[in-house]
Amino acid sequence: MTAMVLPVQNRFGNGKPAEQMEVNVHLQATVMAPEMARHKANVWLSMNAGHLLLAESPELVLDEPLQWRFHVTRSVPRRDKPGATHKSEIGHMRLNATTGEILNPIPLIQELTANADALTQPSA
Repeated sequence: MTAMVLPVQNRFGNGKPAEQMEVNVHLQATVMAPEMARHKANVWLSMNAGHLLLAESPELVLDEPLQWRFHVTRSVPRRDKPGATHKSEIGHMRLNATTGEILNPIPLIQELTANADALTQPSA
């Protein structure tokens, strides 16, 4: 990850050090729109991890590279309420916000399938 260093000048307006300071950082980049990224994530999930998995709640992560992060939920149809589903969060996934490439795909598949399998195991 790229570190950003902000030089600080000591300025005491009333003779005492301030307890807080305000920091503004400007970053300009062209990234994939969140709905396009979510669509790519959902297609990848369906083809690689399971058709009951959904990418939801996009968050732009300022990291190297810039990333879209999604909550991954398992959505199972409810038998008692036709048309309704039961959702359980089973993890998070990240994709490169510029290229759309899924980050760390093999460990992600293992994590998501293990967490989804754990939901189907009977409780002790």
